Amino acid sequence: QELVDDLGRRTGRASRLMGRGVDPEFFGPQKRTVNDSIFRLGSVGRLRAEKNVKVLVDVEKAFIDAGIEDYEFLIVGEGTERQFLEENMKRKVITGFIEGEPLAEAYANMDVFLFPSETDAFGNVAQEANASGVPAIVSDKGGPKFIISEGISGFVAHETSDFAKYALELYRDRKKLAKMKLDSRENALSKSWDSIFESVYDGYAEAIKLEQEKKASLTR
Repeated sequence: QELVDDLGRRTGRASRLMGRGVDPEFFGPQKRTVNDSIFRLGSVGRLRAEKNVKVLVDVEKAFIDAGIEDYEFLIVGEGTERQFLEENMKRKVITGFIEGEPLAEAYANMDVFLFPSETDAFGNVAQEANASGVPAIVSDKGGPKFIISEGISGFVAHETSDFAKYALELYRDRKKLAKMKLDSRENALSKSWDSIFESVYDGYAEAIKLEQEKKASLTR
C-alpha cells in the first residue's frame, strides 16, 4: 500500500492496489491434525538472513525465561539459516520445503504465526496463516502489516521484542487466542481470490471510464 500511495502522489493519477488472494477452502483450520496441549509457534518461508528468522531464537529464549515448556516451533522452509536455527533452538521441528496438503496441514497445526521479515512487499504467508485460523505477528516494515487487522487477526511488531511479547500474551490468554483464531479465519474469507478479482475488475472499469472521459474532452 505504501508503494501505491507513493505512485499516486508522484503521478497525480488514480492508483489502486492489485492484491493477492488466498484460497480459504484449501487453507483451513479443519486440516489440523494435532490434538495435544503443545502450543505451536509457526513460521513459513525461506530460511535466509533477509527473512530475519533469527528472531525465532529470541522468541524461544523469552518462552524459556518465562519457565514455559509446553511449546514447540514448527518451521517450514529451507535456506542458509537452517543450520543456525538447528543449533540454537531447543524445541523445534524444521520440515524443510513442503507444499500442497502437507503445507496446509502445517499451517493448521500452528497456534500463532510469526513472520519477522522486514523485506516483503506483500507477505502472502500471513494470509495463508489467517485462512488456517492462525493469528499472525508481523513486522511493521513492508507489506505484511497491511494484511492483518491489528489486535483482531494478529499483531504488528514495532520492535523485535514485540514478537515474543505478543506470542507470550496469546500463550497466556487462551480465550483471546481462541477469539483471534476465529477472527483470523473471517479476515481471510474476505480476501478470497473471488473478492480480489472483484477489485481488479473495478480497477479496469475505472481505467476505461477515465480513458472515455479523456477522449470525450479531446473531441469537444
